[in-house]
Amino acid sequence: MKYPTLSLERGKKYLLGLSGGADSVCLFHLLRGGGYDFSAAHINHGIRGEEADRDEAFCRELCEKHSVKLHLLRADVPAEAKAEGESLEEAARRVRYSFFEKVMREGSIDVLLTAHNADDNAETLILSLTRGCTLSGACGIAPARPLAFGEVQRPLLIYKKEEIICFCRENGFAFVTDSTNSDVSYPRNRVRRNILPELCEINPEFLSAFLRFTESARLDAEYLDAEAQKYADPLDCDTVASLPRPIAARAVALGAYRAGASPEAIHVSKMLEIAKAKCGAVTLPGSVIAEYSGGRMVFRADAREKASATYPDWREIALREGENTLPHGKLILVSGELTNTSAHVYNLSTSALINADKIKGQLHARPRREGDRILIGGMHRSVKKLISEKASHIGLSERHSLPVICSGDEIVWVPFLGVADGYRGNTLTLQYFLD
Repeated sequence: MKYPTLSLERGKKYLLGLSGGADSVCLFHLLRGGGYDFSAAHINHGIRGEEADRDEAFCRELCEKHSVKLHLLRADVPAEAKAEGESLEEAARRVRYSFFEKVMREGSIDVLLTAHNADDNAETLILSLTRGCTLSGACGIAPARPLAFGEVQRPLLIYKKEEIICFCRENGFAFVTDSTNSDVSYPRNRVRRNILPELCEINPEFLSAFLRFTESARLDAEYLDAEAQKYADPLDCDTVASLPRPIAARAVALGAYRAGASPEAIHVSKMLEIAKAKCGAVTLPGSVIAEYSGGRMVFRADAREKASATYPDWREIALREGENTLPHGKLILVSGELTNTSAHVYNLSTSALINADKIKGQLHARPRREGDRILIGGMHRSVKKLISEKASHIGLSERHSLPVICSGDEIVWVPFLGVADGYRGNTLTLQYFLD
């Protein structure tokens, strides 16, 4: 069993992100014992009620005991998420890093330290691969990266969670535990509890192996990204078409990012097709159009998307076995088995397989609303953004009229999107027909 040590640069000021958990408490005591110049920052996100207040009090007492300055923020992240149309995860991260960077600017602090460990890196890699990531997504958690002010470093990334906990316990360092870590309805917790132990049985040193892989992937990705930078501005289509695909794909994606879009693999492939054919256009997530013009790939705002932000208004209806005609004239077929047999013939449909046992009460359909979020891949994602990414092949009015299928207040499915976490199964089929 090896114990964590630090070899940070002397003469710099550090800000520690202190949650009160074993990882950040370990880093707290390593900084203190090493005589580093540091202060701590804790955010009470206003999500876990009394437990969050307990964590705040713990961090306050820890810092007072050892005469370490604590920067404290109490935030109402659920309200922030609602106001900004974000998931809780997105809002919490935005609030957290905004506070960190504010403290760093005001205190002229060089480096933010977070206590991510090797287990966190493995979990991130597994989840990224499960979602079908690119090479960039397979890089895991970076040991360091720049911030708007200063940089963030993760000095415990090479250590296992087990090593960190043993270090705390053997030195008598108390820490708090987040009760939600045991909730396996969260994909990360499911990976932590079910998959990592199995991998350890196969190779007890798999965490080190994963670190080697993510480091190798990161070096390759950095090289390819640097090469792509040479061709991203301007995007000459003849040049792009002649490049090796890994570099060409990065070049067009970078051009799209700079224009305010968030392209996925399907959009990158389409942009490469346009460059090769020297004609055409594609609508990208973020209300941006990429099109061929004068030998180049150019980007412009999609005025149609920006012009309309309203959705059809109709009363929700309960869904029953068989055909359900929605108030706006579309049809949803509910069946106990996957079938396309119906009294009608439909050319365009999209379907979902649901676990009927997870339904609370009765499924119902309602119109889309601004700010709708669906839990997919462990994150509450914007329905509007997902539809623009995955249903760009249908018209704008059709996208706006897509129904939202709910169980209670939770969104279970939206046509063209995946089924929400916790509801996937094979005991109930839903089919939505466009025509």
